[in-house]
Amino acid sequence: TLRTEGIILTHDLINLCPLFAGKDDYGNNLVDHEIFWGHSSAELIGKLLMKQNKLSSINRIHYLGAPPFEDYDIPNEIPQYMNCKLNKFSRQNTLLIVTGFQYAEYSDNDILVAGDLVDQNSKTFKDDYLNWLSYVSKCKIFRHMWIRSIIFSAERNPEYLFIVKVHPLEINVLKERKLNPYEILNKYKNVLLIIEPIPLKNIIQQCSLLFHYGSSSMLEAYLNKVPSVYVESKEIKKVLGTSPHKTVI
Repeated sequence: TLRTEGIILTHDLINLCPLFAGKDDYGNNLVDHEIFWGHSSAELIGKLLMKQNKLSSINRIHYLGAPPFEDYDIPNEIPQYMNCKLNKFSRQNTLLIVTGFQYAEYSDNDILVAGDLVDQNSKTFKDDYLNWLSYVSKCKIFRHMWIRSIIFSAERNPEYLFIVKVHPLEINVLKERKLNPYEILNKYKNVLLIIEPIPLKNIIQQCSLLFHYGSSSMLEAYLNKVPSVYVESKEIKKVLGTSPHKTVI
């Protein structure tokens, strides 16, 4: 098994381990080898897999560097209308902001059929399901806060270009539902909304700084020598509270 989910090493990683270990219940003879991104992720999540009896030996846990985050077979060219806006600002004055609010549009049924959010055979299923329903609502509020913060910053800093790149999974969810909660951003001359599947590598090289709230794009920024800012605040913590992922081990 190659675990390709992006895992960012923050103070909260230990609380996210149960999410990455998965809800599925299986014995220790199903998976021959588990391959992770990075030593720390392999060590923390690997120990939990051992504790859950999903692996028979610590020697079946391996790690390597990060593979590409997105499908790099998709067209690499940036559309002309995007280039027109990019060319009006210097790289130093171009900032990248990423999103990841796909859960905000999850329905009750989406939570059930996702396969990795709740286990309908678990003794804690009811609580897990209710927690996810609550988290979907919180995610919508957080997305609204994120959008309003971008607008607030763009209005007060017209000399900067704010590139807002929507997460690939979020793009899929929004297209399926024919929604665009970010459409209001198109009203601002110094905001470039990217809601198309353009590889992050093509955008990040034109930016001087990345803003995120816990994203694997931070690693891609590092590989491209672009500094990143982890956005955290009392307001965000108040809205999100304890996510369905958080279970101390």
